[in-house]
Amino acid sequence: MLFVRGLSRDAVDRLCARHDAAIAIVEPGDAFILGGSRAGLDALASEAKAMDAKRIVDVQVEVASHTKRLAGASTEFREILKQFAVKPYGC
Repeated sequence: MLFVRGLSRDAVDRLCARHDAAIAIVEPGDAFILGGSRAGLDALASEAKAMDAKRIVDVQVEVASHTKRLAGASTEFREILKQFAVKPYGC
């Protein structure tokens, strides 16, 4: 994942579209946590730097949580969970 501060939401949306990335978290002050492939995020970071982003930091998280990249995995996980009986806690 990648942290970017100092670009507008529109600029970040365009960067994400160009580099197959997605906004995972929006923070105050034009700050964003982005998810995507390592190659895509590296290219996005280079472009954001050229656009004078105030801060760009790799976030040492290898799962692009909160993005559409996990949609398929969450559907598959839900189907696997349906195979198990759930007992109330403490029983």
